[in-house]
Amino acid sequence: MTLSELYNRTAEFLGRKRLGQDMDNALLVRVTASYTECYADLKDDQLVTWASDGTVPNEIGPHLAALMAFNCLSSVHVSSELRDRIIAAFRIAKPNIRRLITPQYQTTDEAEDF
Repeated sequence: MTLSELYNRTAEFLGRKRLGQDMDNALLVRVTASYTECYADLKDDQLVTWASDGTVPNEIGPHLAALMAFNCLSSVHVSSELRDRIIAAFRIAKPNIRRLITPQYQTTDEAEDF
């Protein structure tokens, strides 16, 4: 997912952009700042596998958009119903990113002799 696609996804999450619409400049500035904040936070937690200006893995994109939308709530007016949905998505976004980034433990079928 390109950063442009991620920004659009975040704006759609916030109910501020529909398919085919352009994002207004003020929202683009806020969403871009939100990405920078979220990227730094995820990097501190060792949960990034992409460059800050690179392509975001597709499976991470929706969860990152939820984190970014939550960060924008203080400056973007949304309905209480949409706010509740964004908060719910935010609560599970980082654990889902952690699950997707962390390698899964695999057992061996054979008993090991020590």
